[in-house]
Amino acid sequence: DLFAESSVEIWREAFERLVQGLTASVDAPVKTLALMDGVARQTLLDAARGPEVSWQNMGEQTLPAMFSAQVQRSPLAIALYAGVQELSYTELDARSNKLARHLIALGAGPDQVVAVLLHRTVELMVTLLAVMKSGAAYLPLDPEYPESRLQFMLIDSGAQILVSAEASRVQGLAAPVEVHLDAGQVIQTLDKLSGTPVLQSELSTALRSEQLVYVIYTSGSTGQPKGVGVTHAGLAHQLRWMQTEYPLDETCVMLARTSFAFDASVWELFAPLMAGARLVLADKETLLDMDALSELMVERAVTDLQLVPSLFPIFKTALSRARP
Repeated sequence: DLFAESSVEIWREAFERLVQGLTASVDAPVKTLALMDGVARQTLLDAARGPEVSWQNMGEQTLPAMFSAQVQRSPLAIALYAGVQELSYTELDARSNKLARHLIALGAGPDQVVAVLLHRTVELMVTLLAVMKSGAAYLPLDPEYPESRLQFMLIDSGAQILVSAEASRVQGLAAPVEVHLDAGQVIQTLDKLSGTPVLQSELSTALRSEQLVYVIYTSGSTGQPKGVGVTHAGLAHQLRWMQTEYPLDETCVMLARTSFAFDASVWELFAPLMAGARLVLADKETLLDMDALSELMVERAVTDLQLVPSLFPIFKTALSRARP
């Protein structure tokens, strides 16, 4: 009763084919022996392939271009909620343009890595977009990580610029160029800069889809963490696929709860901003309190979030308490 008869038949045929291969060539490595015939193998391969997508028909393949297109479509719509703060698409665009120009003046550009050490605030999304618009790739540094791990990633990545704020600063963490977003001088500098779209001519070299958009480090569970770089084309492809499978639109509200140092955060953070939806950032305290998180979801009318299956029963109970 444990297995379907059809499954058992497939295993029987595979075992017979394996034995036949071994008896025909006793010295053959197991990895060279076929477990199915050519027709069955091709059928399996065909079933595993998804639909083909032509890159030539995808148009915009950089995140700044995709976001800019959405700003044009919904300039006054709310793009971001973080605590009591909110920004429209136009406001988020303008603030990130200002910071991008400041980063460019400090040397940021294509093939450069800019480290971002910020809590889950409005400034986080402004900075991530600004780094992309400067042409550089962002390196997420979660302030909750141990200092030694942050220090390793900062040095190993070769990041020359570190963007942070007073609340997120980590003692002993430093880079050749540091931008403290809440410092008076930085605030004055940003106020004087233009919030109009950043032109390609302002970059050190033109931004192309094959250039890096972010570098995220692995957990290091099997040794030292390893930095993995993802290109604009790769991220654009992922977001477009996710939009096909899990579509968002202007009626959607996404709650981002994953640390931005994990690649699972990429869909949460950027997919809403490419679809005219609203993004909600929850702070650490709210994320650790399921009741508070549920209340935030009700308050912001959240429609989408990402959870591991084990959390769903707990979350469902908390959400039922939060609903009037």
